[in-house]
Amino acid sequence: PWLQGLDDNLQEVQVSPLPVRPARLPEKADPLAEDGTIEQPSLERMSNAMPPLSSPREVERQKLRDLMKAFANRSMQGVRITLLDEVSGSQHPGSYHVDGRLQNISFMPDQQPTRPLGIQQHATSIEELVEVADQEDASMLVELGVWQGLTATERQRLVVFVYNHDSMERRKVAFLEEDGKSSRNFTTSIRILRRYFEDVKLNSPKSI
Repeated sequence: PWLQGLDDNLQEVQVSPLPVRPARLPEKADPLAEDGTIEQPSLERMSNAMPPLSSPREVERQKLRDLMKAFANRSMQGVRITLLDEVSGSQHPGSYHVDGRLQNISFMPDQQPTRPLGIQQHATSIEELVEVADQEDASMLVELGVWQGLTATERQRLVVFVYNHDSMERRKVAFLEEDGKSSRNFTTSIRILRRYFEDVKLNSPKSI
């Protein structure tokens, strides 16, 4: 499955390790009480016999695995967004879709007569990604007046996706995700996918 290949590319988050006492099984059977019954183990002995907690690094990796699964399921079905003209600030409803192999992404404006000229269709391989940013980080990739014209909620939803159209041109897609959490999840997931495809390309045998 595609997710197995992503494990080595999941972003690591610095988390201070928790002090965990190594597991230790009782060295001998529980002693008999005076009446011949087995004494109940103490809380301390029960704690010592419990398996150690997962490491903070593994916990974080599992969170990212869950994030990628959710992103894949959502994006392959198509996600409703609001496309944004990063120059004029015009907005138009649309959607994005990722293919079943998580290699290509397309952004489609709804076909309406009122669609602004700056809102265009885009389709590219995720390998061609140059930069993806969200929220405050995305403010540098749109015109200042456009950023200032967004509400606080819209700024949290903002994502800007920059990609190589060909060797001479870069194109940009600005859009508003469903909410701030979705914008951050999109950015993280796309970065993980790009890193994965870069590693696959580097490790693939080169033809002579």
